[in-house]
Amino acid sequence: MPNPQGFGTAAQRRPQGFGTAAQGQPQGFGTAAQGQPQAGFNPTAQRSPQGFGAAARQAQPGSNFGMNGASGTGAQQAQPGSNLGTNGATGPPSLSNRIFDFQLTNNMRGTDLDNSSSALKRLITYIVKGAASASQYVGIAPGRSAPELQVRIRDDSIFVPGGNAANAQNGFRRTDVLPAINKANAFNGITTWFQTIRLDSSAPLVLNHGYLLASIEIPVSDHVWDIFTGSDFDSQNTAHAASRNSQTIRVRDLRTNTLFSVPLQYNQAFNFAITTDWSANTLTVYASVGNQPLRKVAGPTPNDPKLASSQAVQNGEYHLQLIKFPLPDANVPLAQRSDVPHFGFQEPIKQESVFFSNVFITSGGQH
Repeated sequence: MPNPQGFGTAAQRRPQGFGTAAQGQPQGFGTAAQGQPQAGFNPTAQRSPQGFGAAARQAQPGSNFGMNGASGTGAQQAQPGSNLGTNGATGPPSLSNRIFDFQLTNNMRGTDLDNSSSALKRLITYIVKGAASASQYVGIAPGRSAPELQVRIRDDSIFVPGGNAANAQNGFRRTDVLPAINKANAFNGITTWFQTIRLDSSAPLVLNHGYLLASIEIPVSDHVWDIFTGSDFDSQNTAHAASRNSQTIRVRDLRTNTLFSVPLQYNQAFNFAITTDWSANTLTVYASVGNQPLRKVAGPTPNDPKLASSQAVQNGEYHLQLIKFPLPDANVPLAQRSDVPHFGFQEPIKQESVFFSNVFITSGGQH
C-alpha cells in the first residue's frame, strides 16, 4: 500500500487541528492476519447510526434524501434535535453523482483489514496506527440499519513514521483511515464530502484534550477543512483546563476558523456535508442530527489563498480519524510545546473511539 506523503513530521504551525499524516509505513502494519482485537473491543455492542443517515446508503439518485433545507451563513450553532436553521430554502448538493462511496456491508469484519485482498481493505489506501495489526485499532460495528466504521485509540496508538523511532509521534494518540479516493476526481471542480459521525457514551472522550475527527490534509501539513471536538490547544495551559468550546463539534477552515459548531451529544448521529469549490476556493457546510435532512449552515466562505496551488491540493489526503492531542507539559520548553505530534502529556486511555457511516463524495455543487 502507498504511504502517506511526509506530512506533519516536523514542528507544526497549526496546533489546533493541523494536518497530521506522516511519512513512512508504521511498523507492524500487517497484510496478513495478526490476531484478534484485544478484550473490550466489542463492535457488536455498538448502536447503529441514526443519520441522514440510516437510510442514506440506499438513497437513489433523484430521491428526496437531503434535498430540502435552510440557509445560513457564518459560524452557526445548532441545538441537538433542532432543524439546524429554519429560515431560507437552500438545500444541499444532489446525491446523484457519487464519485466515491465508502460502502460497508454487513459481512465485513475488522479482521478483514489484516487481509490485503479483502473488500474492506480495498476501500482503504492506508491506515495510520500503532505497532499492532490494523484490526486492533479499526473495526466494523454491525447495526440495525447500516454498519459503522469504528476508529479506536489505545495507549500504544503511537505512529512511527518510516519505522524510525526518532520520528515517533509520542505526543499524539492516533488512528487514521485514509479512504481510497480518486484524487483526480475528488480534488477538481466542485465536490461534496459526506460523513456521519457518532460518539458513544461507552467510550467517552476526555474533552480537555482536542480530537481531530475528519479532514482533508495537504502536504504543507494544513487542512482544507477539518472536523474537530474537545479543547483547542494552548501551549501555556499547563493547568489543563478545558476550553470554553470543548463540548462542541466544529467544522473549521484551513486557518482553523470555526464555520459551524454543534453541541456534542453522545449516542447521537451528526451528519456533515462539506462542499469544496476547488476553483473558487470556497467552503459550504451542510449539517443535521439524527434522521433530519441536511441543511445549509455556513457559506460559501472563502478559504485560505494558499489552496490556489494545484500541487498542494492534488497531493491531498482524506482522513477519517481519531487523533487525541496532548496536554501541554510544563516540563517541556514553551518553544517546543506547540510541536504537539512529539511533545505533551497523555493520560492512560481507558476506551476511546469514534464511529463513521454514510461516507461518500459527490461531484458538483448545490442544485
